[in-house]
Amino acid sequence: MPVTRNCEYCGEPFEPTPGAMAATQRFCCTTHRVYASRDRRADIAGRVREWNREHGRRTAADKPKHQPGSTNKPDEPPIDWASLPGKVAEKEQRMRRQIRRELEAEKLAELDQYRAKLDSDFAAYKAAYDAQNARINAMRDDERRRYQEGIEVYRAKGLITLDEYNVIRSCLHPDSRASVSDKKLAAAFRLFNDSRIKTLLVKEVRRRR
Repeated sequence: MPVTRNCEYCGEPFEPTPGAMAATQRFCCTTHRVYASRDRRADIAGRVREWNREHGRRTAADKPKHQPGSTNKPDEPPIDWASLPGKVAEKEQRMRRQIRRELEAEKLAELDQYRAKLDSDFAAYKAAYDAQNARINAMRDDERRRYQEGIEVYRAKGLITLDEYNVIRSCLHPDSRASVSDKKLAAAFRLFNDSRIKTLLVKEVRRRR
């Protein structure tokens, strides 16, 4: 018959885990062991605080808390600056002016650094914006030029005459290109190198990124 015992935290019966520590197991699970340890520490701390109060000792919980931003310690009374003697008050005023000047110089230095950083960031942003704007303007000008060339071609009902077409054709034909002169080749190149022909004949293919 398995050995069972009651958990010291919840009181429920449990069967100890077999092993060398089975005889010392007092809790049914690790969670209850942690809870019991936490309650035990809290109970000990409460007893210590109660003993300190009974014997006139102040604990950390009894001490007044220091307010954030206050320059005075909790146990020290505030300084009455109006009650200081003449020379001491004069020194105090000089110290205040000196501290004020040092603080102003420190803040002005920080302000200059911040302004320099803002200027640098703005200059970098403006340079990037100008570069992007220049690219957009170049694309727009190219699109406008191609559109204008298309209008001119449509109005002219063609780009080149029949004779010019035959010049280009004779330079490309396999039966006649061997006997074509350099002058005729140059004329054919000038005709075919017209940007309007490129605009109408070359198909724009967008590359996938």
